[in-house]
Amino acid sequence: MSYAVLLASSALVSVLVLAVACETRPRRALQHLLTKLLNVWRDQHAQDQPAGSSDDDGDRSVRDGLRSVTRRTIGGVGKSEP
Repeated sequence: MSYAVLLASSALVSVLVLAVACETRPRRALQHLLTKLLNVWRDQHAQDQPAGSSDDDGDRSVRDGLRSVTRRTIGGVGKSEP
């Protein structure tokens, strides 16, 4: 009986590990792709507008703050303090 429980537990752990591994890789790849796409869009949008012509200065400071937080959380190079 104990061998059956041990075998079932081992099989369950193996299936769970494989499921997590299969889910994690595509999620990371999608996050990386989304980050690249958003950076391209931001760069193109910034090129379309001259530096001082934006009406959303408050939004820009919030966006820059979020960008620095994102860089810190994903290990990128950014400001160490907000």
